[in-house]
Amino acid sequence: MRAQQWANAAAIVTQGTADGVPVRGLVIAVMTARQESSLINVAYGDTAGPDSRGLFQQRDPWGPLAVRMNPRGAAHLFFTGGHAAGTPGLLDLPGWTSIPLWQAANRVQRSAFPTAYARWQTLATTMVATLVETTEPPASSSPAPPSTGPPTMQEGPDTDPAGLVCTTGPVPGEAGGAVGASGWAAPVAAGRYTLSSPFGMRTLEGVRRLHAGQDLAVAVGTPVHPAAAGNGVFAGNASGYGYLGTIQHPDGVSTRYAHLSVIRARPGPVAAGAIIGLSGGARGAPGAGHSTGPHLHFEVRRRDVPIDPLPWMRVHAAPL
Repeated sequence: MRAQQWANAAAIVTQGTADGVPVRGLVIAVMTARQESSLINVAYGDTAGPDSRGLFQQRDPWGPLAVRMNPRGAAHLFFTGGHAAGTPGLLDLPGWTSIPLWQAANRVQRSAFPTAYARWQTLATTMVATLVETTEPPASSSPAPPSTGPPTMQEGPDTDPAGLVCTTGPVPGEAGGAVGASGWAAPVAAGRYTLSSPFGMRTLEGVRRLHAGQDLAVAVGTPVHPAAAGNGVFAGNASGYGYLGTIQHPDGVSTRYAHLSVIRARPGPVAAGAIIGLSGGARGAPGAGHSTGPHLHFEVRRRDVPIDPLPWMRVHAAPL
């Protein structure tokens, strides 16, 4: 692979991370671009699609030429959909996380050679693993078998991928928000944060993208608590998220806590009231990822699709 191809793969991974796409989706995008353009930002089409352009060979209905020819812009379109009807993105597809990767790629691209994407899955998996510092489960070509339960997030000392001491379990005097009747609570104690950047689409660097969570402006070092009890499924460095904790809850719901300065959690059961980390986000600090100032980035996902945390928390009697 040439430097240009690696640079374009890195652009896809960077944009996917900004869009909140899990590792599986990053692999799908890289293998798609490898098949469509050899990971070269192609400035011409072909007989079947004379207006096809860019890494994903997107045609005019997908969006402006300048966006399609921008590697991050093209990746954003692949993940979130084009500008015209009939151009759904990967994140728009119901069940995309539970079908073979090549099928998910083809549902976006609608290729005349749908299985051709599969030949690049191993390469794409390796490239994404190289480009993303994460211990999330690797992508597979079929759904994982039903789990009997994740490993235990036990109390006691541990070490996260950054070499920081991790502990879990409730800490006296450091309660989170008031727990609602449904078992949910604000991830930071009341009075210690203000709402800042909200969930939703916005234009950054000329590209429309989804800010997949609600930001809580909070001083560095503030205890962060689980929004509800669940099972920790990830605790580590996750590229643009920086130090990230992810907790799985019932009914396909998960929550993410990003830009932590310290992680105090490891995979397994985590109780309400535990401290899963300390807030961070100061530009350039360890664990800050792409953050430019102190805050907690808080996400709620259902079946890995981001949803607005504010109405979710209101409905669950724990308004932010």
